[in-house]
Amino acid sequence: MHYAPLACLALASLLLPAAPVLAQTTPASTATASASAPALKDGVARRNGLTMRIQAGQMSRLSAPVTMDNGTVVRPDGIMISKDGTRQMLPEGRAVNLQGTIVNFTDDMMSAPLLSSVPGK
Repeated sequence: MHYAPLACLALASLLLPAAPVLAQTTPASTATASASAPALKDGVARRNGLTMRIQAGQMSRLSAPVTMDNGTVVRPDGIMISKDGTRQMLPEGRAVNLQGTIVNFTDDMMSAPLLSSVPGK
């Protein structure tokens, strides 16, 4: 009878050091969800004088015209032709998202994890 409280105390002293370790582990679902998210949002960007296509988080040189949701066409030479026929050059460092809106590349085309790794942001 005198051993029951002593056994509980011994068991508690064995489990107590493991409590902080268990509390600091992250669930596997959140770690894999953020790792699989694309770093860049889809669209077209002008970088280093080249028109680049961003698709599934990967950048490649634009080789054919792309039509955005609002009817704007972006050509490989960086010329954008809106639905009403207006022509405009995509400025360096800017991008066109899939909706056809001209945005800043670093502010609007990078996802949160990639943006947090950019110095000064």
